Amino acid sequence: MQTRYSPTEYLYASTRIRALENGLIGKTKLDTLLLAATHEELLAALKAAGVAAEGEDVEAALLSMLREGIDSVKRSIPDPSLAHVIEYPYDCHNVKSYLKATRRGIDPATLQIDAGSVPAPALIKAMEAGELSPLPQHMAAAVPMASEAFAKTADPREIDFIMDRALFEDLSDAAAGLPFAERLVSARADLTNLLICLRLLRGNHRQIARTLFGRAMLQGGTLPEGFFEVGFGEGEGALLTALAVNT
Repeated sequence: MQTRYSPTEYLYASTRIRALENGLIGKTKLDTLLLAATHEELLAALKAAGVAAEGEDVEAALLSMLREGIDSVKRSIPDPSLAHVIEYPYDCHNVKSYLKATRRGIDPATLQIDAGSVPAPALIKAMEAGELSPLPQHMAAAVPMASEAFAKTADPREIDFIMDRALFEDLSDAAAGLPFAERLVSARADLTNLLICLRLLRGNHRQIARTLFGRAMLQGGTLPEGFFEVGFGEGEGALLTALAVNT
């Protein structure tokens, strides 16, 4: 497929993003965050890293930083829609959270991450009205199916299976013709499939895990379904060994 951009159009964006990197938390502070053993230690480390001022809600500050980072990228590039490969996963999270929360009588606004292509308040209004056109195409089409499957089974995994598959269809569309974005989406699909496989192996009998994985596996990655068979046959250790060999 022909690429959708000219590299020269992104010289400013590249320079701008490089400049923004200087304000990111460095490796030393990240290591401190990783070593935090309690919630209190983590909050203290985040504040020491400059994430939030004294008395400020750390979670709200992190979400604000995330949204501002995405908006900075969008302001720097000729076509803001290219940022959809970053935003769509948050749209998917917000839809899944809405469907699960409303079923359980929880306010969905408390679970939203306002970093998607559709602002979280607008997404909630769209879901309440059943007017799904603001959502990306495949996710919009998947919402009724996910809602119906959840109503029939009361199993929240049904929402995940259906919506995650739709998400990656939308991501593939958004990345088409953008080599870096295509590689990013493919790598994300591989990583997501690995995490799904490991979670299923740790929580289910191997045969049950194999069956569920067949329903949950995402398309678009470089690792074929057969790659994961070693995990269902020999366990998690064999899967990790196969991954090390493959990479």
